[in-house]
Amino acid sequence: IKVNFESTVDWCQYTDHLRCNPHFHGRSRYDCILIKTQQQDIFGRLIFLFQCVVGDESFPLALVQPYDAPTGPRPAKDVHLNLWRVREQPRESAEIFSVESIIRGALLYPDHTRPGEHLVIDTIDTDIFLRVQMMHKAAGHH
Repeated sequence: IKVNFESTVDWCQYTDHLRCNPHFHGRSRYDCILIKTQQQDIFGRLIFLFQCVVGDESFPLALVQPYDAPTGPRPAKDVHLNLWRVREQPRESAEIFSVESIIRGALLYPDHTRPGEHLVIDTIDTDIFLRVQMMHKAAGHH
């Protein structure tokens, strides 16, 4: 799926090519995303992409595993690396979102010392860095 987004750096439009495929070059690939919800922006993993056709209109939808479960008593910010820490919801808690709610792709790296938790790699580009910084600020991190 191609997702176009406006950069918070230069306001230009950029495109992310996101994958959601059980057989992508011989391996499964389910990309992570930053998605807009009614409450806040959250991270998640694409599980399945499909369309719902109603009359003459087609609505592209995504089944997403949210990564917004509480990370424990401490803030969702890694103390040593200063990276945003997220926890995946159980796969059974997957939700359906409009593909239009996807802001952009995201790189999440699993923390093998804490099963189910992932670190958001915000050094991929300046746009994701600024978006994560805004999320830190909204969460009250210093």
